Amino acid sequence: MKRIFALLLVLCTLFAGCAEKAPSVEVNLSKMSSTVAYAQLTAMKIAPQEYFGKQVSIRGQFATYQASDAAGNPVPGQVYFACLISDVTACCSQDLEFVPADGSLSYPEDYPAVGSLIAITGEFQSYEEAGLTYYRLVNAKFT
Repeated sequence: MKRIFALLLVLCTLFAGCAEKAPSVEVNLSKMSSTVAYAQLTAMKIAPQEYFGKQVSIRGQFATYQASDAAGNPVPGQVYFACLISDVTACCSQDLEFVPADGSLSYPEDYPAVGSLIAITGEFQSYEEAGLTYYRLVNAKFT
């Protein structure tokens, strides 16, 4: 009986590695109160090196930002997507940009209405644009 159990345990372990698994969430802001999530997101932007490459889940309001050129004119087709977190009094807010994993999505048709409550999960990364560093979730999925 012990041999059968041991054999089953070994087989389950071997085959468990074959299944494709979704990355586990390492920083879950979506389960925190709005004030704690706001504070945690602020901490992530202050010490981002501790979070690079981690799977982050966040819940907040869907927001968009239209890119503009140096003269302030809108850049057609260049829209940034973000999840906005406010503290409990809504006097302070932080946003976290995200890039959807599904590159076939078209804005605005395939996205929620601006201001809608959303939850997303993606990998925390930084990028540089016009000499500034920004933070975002890449390969983000609506959850």
